Amino acid sequence: MIPKNVLSELEDIVGKENVLTDYADIFVYSYDATQLHKVPDLVVIVSNSKQVSEVVKVASKYDINLYPRGSGTSISGGPIPTDGGIVLELSRLNKILDIDTENKIAIVEPGVIAAVLDAEVSKRGLFYPPDPGSLSVATIGGCVAEGAGY
Repeated sequence: MIPKNVLSELEDIVGKENVLTDYADIFVYSYDATQLHKVPDLVVIVSNSKQVSEVVKVASKYDINLYPRGSGTSISGGPIPTDGGIVLELSRLNKILDIDTENKIAIVEPGVIAAVLDAEVSKRGLFYPPDPGSLSVATIGGCVAEGAGY
């Protein structure tokens, strides 16, 4: 259970509407494509990197487990909050910041959908080679974190 003062700090960072505590709201963050399941204490939905940094500081200060999550398509249990704590919902961080065709590097936020990145780099004669089975919904952050499509 997360203390009320921690809830208040998190609400100050992301807004009360982006701190989910109701069981019906947080249950969907308790599983992925595996049959594993564990309900988090709460979910924090962030919209920018500053919020991510501030939420991480709060979790660290109070020694609360933090589980980053995108679309949750994983088949490994990676985003499941196995020891309770906070699920950090990253799907709003979905911007492609730069595509460097010369060096074949893309700088993206973790919530970018893999198929969206592939479509954008395809316009420049490139392609995104990893192909997780859930390419149309998998986020880049999750693909990297879980080694998906390699």
